Amino acid sequence: MIGNGGEIFVFDMENPVKIADLVKRLIVLLGATHIEIKYTGLRDGEKFYEKLLNKEEKTSLLHT
Repeated sequence: MIGNGGEIFVFDMENPVKIADLVKRLIVLLGATHIEIKYTGLRDGEKFYEKLLNKEEKTSLLHT
């Protein structure tokens, strides 16, 4: 068991990946050739970036 209860674990996810790049790679891997990617913008309540921690929060990264 890793924790005792109440802890927040933050995983080291390496480098960020753009969703658009991930989608393009998946399309190529699937062999699809006629898929159009349409950018529609953010909807109400959506964020462009997700911030997991603020400067006051102290945590250690869990490396697997």
